[in-house]
This record gives sequence, structure tokens and C-alpha cells, in this order.
Amino acid sequence: MVDETIKTELETIKTENIELKVENAQLKMKITMLEQMIQLLNNHNSKTDENLKLSIQAPNMSKTSNSGVKQVVLTKKFDETLDANIQDMNEKEITSILEVEPSWTKNSVPVTLLEIFDKALRGPHNEGSHLVQMTTKTHAKYLDNNGEVRTENINFICDIICQKLYGKCSNINIELSKILTENDVIISDIELNKSENRYKNVMALRELKYKRPLIKEITSMFQ
Repeated sequence: MVDETIKTELETIKTENIELKVENAQLKMKITMLEQMIQLLNNHNSKTDENLKLSIQAPNMSKTSNSGVKQVVLTKKFDETLDANIQDMNEKEITSILEVEPSWTKNSVPVTLLEIFDKALRGPHNEGSHLVQMTTKTHAKYLDNNGEVRTENINFICDIICQKLYGKCSNINIELSKILTENDVIISDIELNKSENRYKNVMALRELKYKRPLIKEITSMFQ
């Protein structure tokens, strides 16, 4: 009888230990997500970053043109149309894209992530019109909020696009993380992995080391 009691108590202790380990693992996962949310919010609230500061330093070359580039008539305001395209993006589709494991290199951007840029730059509000067109190898033109043609360094233009997409994608990630951290739900390894992928892909929109491959891919959409 005593042996059975001891055995039962040992089993209870083992069960409690397992439960504590699970709870501890869940807490660690939630802490990780909360830390990521804080980082996303901090970046989202900052007015400028290193990329934008570098771009602003580039001179405006509004009169520069390249006769070798086929010119098109710009009919849509850049900021207004870009915002409308981003606003109308399907959040489930964006989430699925962000949850793909990132495969960034110094020379390439994940194909899946480029889908987001394509939706922003060539979305339905374009109505078949270009938003941006290259004028030289380093500059491109677009219509400003007054409907006037402006020519800027492509770094500057790409930073605007990245910042707007960062706002959209970081908000999606933050809301999903809130659901997992604020409610009494069990976070699986799969969910944690998806969360980490979302975080890495979103943060890549702000990191200088990914700027070169991003600019190369984005400017190909200006043609």
C-alpha cells in the first residue's frame, strides 16, 4: 500500500514537472514574441532610419533624363496610389508570404517577398499606369502629391516603398503576435517558427544590408 502511494506521488510529481516545463517553454515563446513586437513598434515609430538619411543626402536631379530609356506618361500620383494599393492588400495573402522562411543573401531577395512589392507597385489602383519610371541608372521619376513630375535618387524612392510596406506588414505581425501572447493559448513550435519568419521578413525591410538586392529587384518593376 505504501509502495503504491509513493508510486502515485512520483507520477504526480513527474506530471507536474512536465507541465511546468511546458509552461516555461510557452513563457519563453511569448517573451520572444513580445520582444519582437517591441522592436517592430520602435522601428515603426521612428521617423527616419539610416537608409532614409543616406538617401536624402543624394541631390535631386529633376532635370536629368536618359534618352536611351523609353519614356511613358505618368498619370497616377505616387504616394496616393501606392498607399491605396497597400491598403487593399489581402492580409491573409500577405501573412502567408511573410511566414515563408526567408532566404536573403547579399545578392538576392526571396521571390515570395517580391510579390508584396509587386502588389504595391503594380496594384489595381494603378489602372494600368506606371507609378515610377527610371530616367537614369540612379534616378527615377514619379508624380508627387501635386501631380507634378519629380525625379529622385532611386535609394530615396525605394526607401519610401519599404517604409510604407514595413508599416503594413509590421502591423499584421503585431496583431497576430498579440493574439498568441494575450490569450491563454498553447503556442506550438510551428506557430513560433511562423512568427519568427514573419519577424525576420518584416525587419529585412528596414535593414541596410538588404538594401542593394532590394533596389535591384524593385527598380526592375519601374521599367
